Amino acid sequence: MSNGDFKVDTASWASWWGDVWSGNSTGDVTAENGKMKIHITSIGTASYAPQVFQENLNLENGKTYVVRFTAKADVARRMNVNIGKALTVDPWFTNYATTKVIDITTTEQQYTYVFTVTEATYDNIKLVFEVGNVAGGAAVTDIYLYDISIQAISDL
Repeated sequence: MSNGDFKVDTASWASWWGDVWSGNSTGDVTAENGKMKIHITSIGTASYAPQVFQENLNLENGKTYVVRFTAKADVARRMNVNIGKALTVDPWFTNYATTKVIDITTTEQQYTYVFTVTEATYDNIKLVFEVGNVAGGAAVTDIYLYDISIQAISDL
């Protein structure tokens, strides 16, 4: 994982704001005071529109990993955390673990997501934070993420 502390910018992270099928969303992603700020002004119809992600992670089949991060939002809402492989054709994404639904509050909290890779070892896995229309919480707001890390349990 690269640049999980956002001390300078959001390099190594990308965002996607939707399309005609998932609904277009608007906003931007910046670094602010050592945090990734996801400024959402509209959301699409899918949980993944918009999303921020980091690619090129190497995760091994059968290994257990933990993702740690700190988050808060200006308005409490939900967010999905996904691990998987991006595809160039439909279905566009293969989950490598069960989606984790996070209830983000207005106070900073540390969250963890422990998962075991259920698919073949691959060197271009994505860690995705879906901040679109997540069931039970899809507020248009600013979300702050920082201190993001991913590590194999056996390496702790």
